[in-house]
Amino acid sequence: MKPMLTLIPLASKSHSEHVYRDVLNEYMEALSIFSNIKFLNIITSIDEAKKLKKKPVRYLALIFLSGGTSSTARYIVRSLKKKFVILIAYGANNSLPSALSCKGRLELIGVTAHVLFSMKPKDIVQSFKGLLDVISAVHSIRELKVALIYSTKKTVEAEEFERKTGAKVIPVSSSKVYEELEKVHDMEIKEVLERKFGKAEFLVNKEMLYKPIRLYIAIRNIVRELNANAATINCFNFILEEKITPCIAVALLNNEGIPFACEEDYHSLVLLTLANKLNSTGWIANPSAISNNYIVFAHCTIAPKLTEKISIIEHFETKYPVSISGELKRNIKYTVMRLTYDYKSLAATTAKIAKTGLISMNMCRTQAYLKLEKIEPKEFLEIAKGNHHVIAPGNLANKLRIAARILGLKFEEYKV
Repeated sequence: MKPMLTLIPLASKSHSEHVYRDVLNEYMEALSIFSNIKFLNIITSIDEAKKLKKKPVRYLALIFLSGGTSSTARYIVRSLKKKFVILIAYGANNSLPSALSCKGRLELIGVTAHVLFSMKPKDIVQSFKGLLDVISAVHSIRELKVALIYSTKKTVEAEEFERKTGAKVIPVSSSKVYEELEKVHDMEIKEVLERKFGKAEFLVNKEMLYKPIRLYIAIRNIVRELNANAATINCFNFILEEKITPCIAVALLNNEGIPFACEEDYHSLVLLTLANKLNSTGWIANPSAISNNYIVFAHCTIAPKLTEKISIIEHFETKYPVSISGELKRNIKYTVMRLTYDYKSLAATTAKIAKTGLISMNMCRTQAYLKLEKIEPKEFLEIAKGNHHVIAPGNLANKLRIAARILGLKFEEYKV
């Protein structure tokens, strides 16, 4: 298996060889717990760097075993044509000064350099793991195979998403959806109803859930057949033609770790994927109102794992079956994030929930009153990057900042 991260150790011959080899051994021992990385041999000069095999490297890290290595490091980055590089340094032998010299010069030629420092090599493990998790999450975006449900061809939005991310979109026609719907057995629908919604409150007749569950099973089977790892759908085209919503399918597939963006929102799909790979789960929601110092976010579907309680109710706009009204988990911090329409910036902030549930009948069915931690609601409206935001449990802001750097995006914190 191709390693996710290739590490190239650098040293200067002006330093003691046994010292820098001992340092390398410390790094190799500390990082031996990671199976998806690869160490190359020590490089001590540009001439040696020229002998490196020009094999494709997914992500690159340079380890500064000593000072006097900045020029060699820059040569390697340029040679491998990298736009993002990790510079690993420790607190001795002029390691950090060389790394910072390299960073400053690389940034002048448009390369983003992330310095990972620990006083001793053995102390790097935790921060290295966090960074490797982010790298893996970012890479998963580039490997997305997205099933575009109920569409005979790629839309303009799908083609732009492919160009910007390197992901692949696979249209799935309505006839294919109908074919899979026909294969779903009634017994399977009843099993899903009991297993997934046995503890739910029903504000509609339970039988109104049969068709939406049939759709969920059909889409799940399509995703598996295509070997896809994500999905999206133009919800309102589908709802108006079929008289049911995909809200249940969106909720359950997200609940199972398959990012599913409603309203063919590829920007949110990117963030759902990042949240998923960073051990969280995202909820797409609209800022729908301001109430005192809170922004009310709302949408008609949510992954049940994000909630303390769910109710099944008719869809807000169309009244068709069905939507999920969920009460989000309280007493935890959330990250609110948005990718700009041009795929150039990622904005985020943290928030806490004041109240949640079906509070108003005049908006989408899952509602959450969020207190943003660094910005007031009216100021948020001034700088908000769009309507859909992805809200995920946990403080992901720092990891998103790093993800943005890897992706070559500007990171903007929603704050005053």
